[in-house]
Amino acid sequence: MNALKALGGIQKDIHLISPIVIEPIQNLKIKHLGNRNPRLHTDEILVALSISAATNPTAELALRQLPKLGAARPIPPSSCPMWTRAPSASWEST
Repeated sequence: MNALKALGGIQKDIHLISPIVIEPIQNLKIKHLGNRNPRLHTDEILVALSISAATNPTAELALRQLPKLGAARPIPPSSCPMWTRAPSASWEST
């Protein structure tokens, strides 16, 4: 979220996602999906951000920064021993 704010020129202290959006997702995870931890994962945060963008222009600005991060191309961390770089420059599981 901080990277999106920086790329969009949004002040760090601005909240892009309202608790009104986050709380129902957390409740769904805990009460209906069997999770013990209410913290949202990255994909869940991005869904919440896209919902917020429907009514919050600043959230929309942040969401428009995603292509700058290469968000459509997740790359496994190089420090993870189960991933190695193949000669074709693509990632493969070992």
